Amino acid sequence: MDWPIERKVQWGLGIAVAVLCSLGMVAYALNVSFVNTSNWVIHTHLVIETIQRARTDLDDAETSVRGYLLTQDRSFLGPFDLISGRIPGVIGQLRILISDDPAQNVKVAQLASQVARETELLRQMLEAAGAHPRSPAEQRRLLDEDQTVMSTIRNSLREIRLEEEQLLSVRDAAWRRDLTEAISAAGILGFLNFVLLGSIYYVFRRDLTERRRAEAALHASEERLRLMIASVKDYALFMLDARGCVATWNEGAAIIKGYEAGEIVGRPFSTFFPETDQKAGRAKLILEEAAKQGRVEDKGWRIRKDGSRFWADAITSAIRDHAGVLLGFSEVARDLTERQLAEERMHQTQARLTAILDGSPSVIFVKDPAGRYTLVNRKFEDSFRMTRDQVLGKTDVDLFPKNIALSLREHDAKVFEAGRALEFEEAIPQTDGLHTYLSARVPILGEDHEPFALCGVSTDITERKEREQEIQRLNRTLQDRVIDHAVELIQAADLVKMEREQRQAAEASEREVLNRLCDVMHTSTVPIWTYDLETLAILGVNNAAVGLYGSSR
Repeated sequence: MDWPIERKVQWGLGIAVAVLCSLGMVAYALNVSFVNTSNWVIHTHLVIETIQRARTDLDDAETSVRGYLLTQDRSFLGPFDLISGRIPGVIGQLRILISDDPAQNVKVAQLASQVARETELLRQMLEAAGAHPRSPAEQRRLLDEDQTVMSTIRNSLREIRLEEEQLLSVRDAAWRRDLTEAISAAGILGFLNFVLLGSIYYVFRRDLTERRRAEAALHASEERLRLMIASVKDYALFMLDARGCVATWNEGAAIIKGYEAGEIVGRPFSTFFPETDQKAGRAKLILEEAAKQGRVEDKGWRIRKDGSRFWADAITSAIRDHAGVLLGFSEVARDLTERQLAEERMHQTQARLTAILDGSPSVIFVKDPAGRYTLVNRKFEDSFRMTRDQVLGKTDVDLFPKNIALSLREHDAKVFEAGRALEFEEAIPQTDGLHTYLSARVPILGEDHEPFALCGVSTDITERKEREQEIQRLNRTLQDRVIDHAVELIQAADLVKMEREQRQAAEASEREVLNRLCDVMHTSTVPIWTYDLETLAILGVNNAAVGLYGSSR
C-alpha cells in the first residue's frame, strides 16, 4: 500500500508515541523503584548512625560519671546531665526508624529497658559518692552491675547494628540492581526513540532528532541526579560555579547550614567560613587546591546562617568538561560537631588524668601482659632519668639490670595469675644508688573480666627503711647498755648486801664485846671508870667505883 508521506509520518508518530508511552511507563516504574530503594538505603544508614550515636552517648555518660567518681570534679557531670536527657530521645528515634521490623522492635524495647537501668545505676553511683555515701561494698556492687548492664547494652547494640548492616547489604544490592535496570531502560528508551524518530524524520530532520535524543537523555540523567541529591538529608550536597559562588543547593545543605536555596544561591563560598578564615582567604585556597589536585578534604569549623558553628568534614571536587575546562566545584559536607566535641572532651579528660598522674609523688606505670610499658608518669621519668619516649614500648629487661628485671617480671606474673592487687617490696638501682620501693600492682580487667594490663603505684621507702634500720641499731645499742647497767646494778646490790651483812655482823660482835665488858666491869672488885677522851666526862663506873667513893652513879 502506497501511503502518502503525511500518513506515514502520522502512523510513525502514533507508533512511536505508543512505544514511547509504554517504555516511559516502564522507565517511570523503574525510576520509582530506584527512588524507593535509595530511600531505604538512606533509611538504613540513618538507623546505623542512630545506633552509633546511642552507643557514643552511653559511653560518654559512663565516662562522665566515672571521671567524677575518680576526681570528685563536678565539671565531669556536665556531659552526663546533657546526655542523660538526650538518650531517651535517641532510643525513641531508633524505635521509630525500625518500626517496620518486628524482630528489631523487640530488641529495641529490651534495649530501652537496659538503657533506663543503666541511667538509674549511674545516678545511684553518683548518690553513693555524693551527699548520701554508701558502703564500699555497695559501691563496688553498683560498679559491677554497671559493667554488666553496659556489656549487655553494647551486645544489644552490636546485634541490632549487625542485622541493619546485613539489611543494608541486601538493600544496597537491590539499589544497584534498580539503578542498572533504570539505566538500561533509559538506554533502551533512548535507543528506540532514536530508531523510530530517526526512521520517520531521517530525511527531513535528522540533525534535530539527534539533538532531541541527546537533550532527553541529558534531562533524564539530570532529573535522576536531582532526585537522588534532593533525597539525601544527612549530607550537604551543593555545587559552585567557576567563580566560587553557590549554584545548586540540596535539602541536606539547608538542614545543616540553615540557608534555603533562594537565600544562598549566588553567594560566595566564603560565606560558610568563620571571620578569621575569611580574612585568611581559606575558601579561596581550598578551591585553588581542588582545581589543582582535583579533590581536597577539609575539616574545620563552619558557620550556619544563625551564626552558630559546626564542625564539618567536607570534600570539595573540581568539575571539568571533556576538554578539561573548569566548570565549577562540588562539595559534600557532614556535620561532625558531636563527634568533635566528644573528642575534645576525651582529650580534656586525658589531659586531666595526665596532670593527676604527673602530680603524684609516687611512681605510676601501666604495662601490658607482655611486660611492655604503655604509660608512665613524670615521677617515673625523674626517678630513673628516662623520658617517656625511651620507656614506652620497652620491657624491664630493656631498662634495668637482668636480675632486677626478672624479679619485677615475676611480680607482674603473680598479679596476672592472682587477678587481684598485690604489694611487693622492690629494690631498683638509680643514679644515686639502690632504692627500695613499696609497689602496689593492680590488674586492669576488660569486659570479659580478664586482665589485659596492670597498673603499678610504687612509693620510694628508701629513707624510711634507713630510718627503720637506724632505729633497730639504736634499739640494739640501748638493749646492750641496759643489760650492762643491769649487770652493774646486780653487782652493786650484791656488794651492798655483803657490806650490810658484814656491818650487821660487826655490830653484833661489838654488842657482844660490850656486853661481856659490862659484865666484867660490874663483877670486877677493881674500881673502873670510862671517860670521853675529848671532854673527859665520865661515861660510866662499876659497882666497885661507886662503893669506893660513896657516891651514886
